[in-house]
Amino acid sequence: MSILSSVSASEVLRLGIAKEGYPPYILIEDDHIHGIMIEVLERAVAFSGYELSYHFLPEVRSKNMLDRHEIDLRMESPSFVDDPDKYLWTEPITSIKDMFIYHRLSENVFEDDETMNGAVIHTHLGYSYPTLQPMFDKGEMIRKDFNSEKSMLVNLTRDNIHSKRAAVMDKNVAKYLMEKDSELKSNLKI
Repeated sequence: MSILSSVSASEVLRLGIAKEGYPPYILIEDDHIHGIMIEVLERAVAFSGYELSYHFLPEVRSKNMLDRHEIDLRMESPSFVDDPDKYLWTEPITSIKDMFIYHRLSENVFEDDETMNGAVIHTHLGYSYPTLQPMFDKGEMIRKDFNSEKSMLVNLTRDNIHSKRAAVMDKNVAKYLMEKDSELKSNLKI
């Protein structure tokens, strides 16, 4: 899904993209940007008469720039923002299914709220997690922010592999990153 802060007065739509992309939806390889969401968006924009300009930005800065109308567009979901009614939204481009990813040697305690009590959950800086937020607010779980999905997963492969730690991210993103990195693939479970 795409989010617009306003309709651009120029013929160029400024798209804010995380520097590391969001594979497989947004891939940045050798200064070439592509991926599921990019291809769909580029086709739609081609019919509109607009052009896209890509602006690689940290997540939080990108959100702030959208609110200040310094960029026009982000790839986002209404469920991931605090005030979705203040933006214009496209129809969904793809669906996201957040899952818990944890170390293969750890016990799966991520099936119900009671067993998750005390868990450290790796989250993406700037993202909101409405279904988990009540547990974060009550101190039942601890939120630990990271700048990228890859850094969330890499951290899970390190110390304290038997602790209650998991990353929460889209299943397809996790699968993609795990396929690209043999250490992640051999050490983590979804």
